[in-house]
Amino acid sequence: MPLTGNRTSSVKNSRQFCAEIKMITLRPSDILVSYDVKDLFTSIPMDITLNALENLLDKDSTLSQRTSLKAFHVKKLVSFCMKEANYFRFGEQCFMQNSGAPMGSSLSPVLAEVFMEHLEEIAFSTANESIVPVLFKRYVDDVFALTKSAEDEAFLNHLNRLFPTCISFTIEKEEDGRLPFLDALIIREGDRLKTTVYRKPTHSDRYLHFSSHHPRSVMRGVISGMVERARPFAMKNFLPKS
Repeated sequence: MPLTGNRTSSVKNSRQFCAEIKMITLRPSDILVSYDVKDLFTSIPMDITLNALENLLDKDSTLSQRTSLKAFHVKKLVSFCMKEANYFRFGEQCFMQNSGAPMGSSLSPVLAEVFMEHLEEIAFSTANESIVPVLFKRYVDDVFALTKSAEDEAFLNHLNRLFPTCISFTIEKEEDGRLPFLDALIIREGDRLKTTVYRKPTHSDRYLHFSSHHPRSVMRGVISGMVERARPFAMKNFLPKS
């Protein structure tokens, strides 16, 4: 079993997320919000994350089947990669990154998930029950929440008090009953949530011109790729437009 991604709040992709919210019944006081961590990778508190990683490995009963290393040794190796060997080049000079996880490292997404699960555990165990969201779904540092209209800011403030020197959350609230999350647009219709494809305001609708010299297989691939992307989470009444 993987060390992370086992929490009920974790989502792997838009398809899973949209499937999980279809049967939710909204209350009149519920609002849709999303929380997002600013600059997560370069803001991760590394010592806290390494301790959380070691705790996860200590609890992993299958670790000895995969490696002869103990949890402490794995922690030391990861610490070396993230702290002692964390260099980057800018122009003609080399610098050592003294905080956070490096962009582009294969370890960084893993450690980001370890830290976010640790943060999430602390957030829910220390929050006043009255401000806890009815629904909380997270993909790395992007959070979709269903909360009472009077408590969305209170929960945001609670999140920002957990690691105030390094981690800062922002909030986006639904507008006209709509809220984007990942590449899906969540739409409130009565007491239900509908989903369709989300396109950013800067989306230009420009694709390969039919008369271009690309192979026809590429042309067909563009169309089939868009259809396959939309089909899993664009509900039937939104599918033609998507």
